[in-house]
Amino acid sequence: MEPLTIKTPADVLSFVGHTLGFWPQESLVCITLDANRVGATLRVDLPTHEGGLRYARTVADYLAHDTSAASVLFAVYTSEPQKPGKPKPHAAIIAALTCALAERGMAQTHGGPQWSRVEWAQQLLLHAYTHSSTKHSAPILTAIAFVNWWEGRGSKAHQFLQLALEADPAYRLARLSDLMIGSGMVAGWNMDKDRAFRPWGLEAS
Repeated sequence: MEPLTIKTPADVLSFVGHTLGFWPQESLVCITLDANRVGATLRVDLPTHEGGLRYARTVADYLAHDTSAASVLFAVYTSEPQKPGKPKPHAAIIAALTCALAERGMAQTHGGPQWSRVEWAQQLLLHAYTHSSTKHSAPILTAIAFVNWWEGRGSKAHQFLQLALEADPAYRLARLSDLMIGSGMVAGWNMDKDRAFRPWGLEAS
């Protein structure tokens, strides 16, 4: 791996252009990293329609071949504008790819979440939901669903995602998240009794 110094987003863009030899369009660029050294650089076309979960798993399989990589840097190149009140373009793809990489042991910490803070965040999200209009509630409900998924409550997470899709059927992050959870994917720390959520023994803040 070659040394890599990144201090600003412009550094990333310059590196990508230099490595590829051209300016990507409608592309996802992934760079594997180990400490401050760069490994493989992968450029793939962005998906045009549904199928984000399959796309994410395919990309993750390619990246997993770099066995020395400790993390992955993503860069999305698209002409699709960001719409007010909506997630960034292709945010659902990045979320799915992050989960697919975590399955392969690459977006993943060896420490456990601070569950007391996670629970507090969920209370704040629920409070925000009760004060939001229906058309703005899908992102909040999706965030609450993720908290429940983190805590190992897949069925409850599915219920919140269904509410999110009822509020906004076009909210792709909720739809993709529901597919992810429905496939049986679990958060890595739920496989470790020392890091998994325990409602009867929250850690001190």
